[in-house]
Amino acid sequence: MIGKCSYVVGSQGEFARQILLEVWLQSQTFVSAQYPKRLMEHLKEVCGYRMEERYKGIYYIQKESDILPTQLIVTSRVSEEENMWLWSLTNKLEKQEEIRRLIDEYQRHKSNTLYESVMDIIVRANYQEFEEVRGSMCKALEELMADVIAERQKEAIEQGLAFGKNCANRENVNRGNKENKYKKSK
Repeated sequence: MIGKCSYVVGSQGEFARQILLEVWLQSQTFVSAQYPKRLMEHLKEVCGYRMEERYKGIYYIQKESDILPTQLIVTSRVSEEENMWLWSLTNKLEKQEEIRRLIDEYQRHKSNTLYESVMDIIVRANYQEFEEVRGSMCKALEELMADVIAERQKEAIEQGLAFGKNCANRENVNRGNKENKYKKSK
């Protein structure tokens, strides 16, 4: 997951690009809205893990024997300006401006599957909020989704035509069978 998020974040500025360079492409990442103080204390004191906050709200949790690196992203501590996509990994987006900004940013990168993956997570976690924005941004959302809608319409038309042809062929076969029966009976 962090490989995807770090790549998305990487396009937002030099600070974020540094995160991309330092983030392991394969890691175990936990995302939390609040800092899990008791868990972090337990991992440090009882289990012998080292914790390092390398960037605001992004913690590296390490033990020498670990094969798979571990990170913790605390969304309430991540800088919204520097890491908009990580900051938005929550089910508590409240302001319509935040959602509009996400939609605008996503529109610039909608062909990138990494953005698509993160945006899908954010929308599913904040479905009601996106529904509210949809009412006031219907035109913009239609523009955002125009290529997807057009592709789905094309597929639906093709399926409908194929179904119609199939039905017509069956009807012609049935009609032919009836005519053959009629001719035989004469």
